[in-house]
Amino acid sequence: MARKTATTSTVETDITLLKKFTCSNLLGTQTLGYEIGIEEKTSAVYWRVSSNTGNGYWDQSWIKVTDIKKALTDWPKDLPLSSMATRSLFTGSVNSSSFLLATLADAGVLEPEPEKLRHFRIANLDA
Repeated sequence: MARKTATTSTVETDITLLKKFTCSNLLGTQTLGYEIGIEEKTSAVYWRVSSNTGNGYWDQSWIKVTDIKKALTDWPKDLPLSSMATRSLFTGSVNSSSFLLATLADAGVLEPEPEKLRHFRIANLDA
């Protein structure tokens, strides 16, 4: 397993890479790579978008899965989930939250809202 040092919430954290995946972005025009890792000291699980075949900047920081779940469950229940739900998890890039949603959908955490492009609902937070 690869070991990477990541900055999350301005704290240096040792993350052990557990698994890598690929999926399409929300429009199906790019391939995204995403990774799941663990901080061995605390057993906290982390998620990040690690690669993108398209142009543009995105935040490659590791994000705690508990923070992702909180952002999703704090979103108003009467609104479909959009990239706005996870935007607070990132700094400096509007692409990052959309890329995160694409990876969460690929993993089965989210499912698309019928007839609403780039809108989702929670399918399984434990996927």
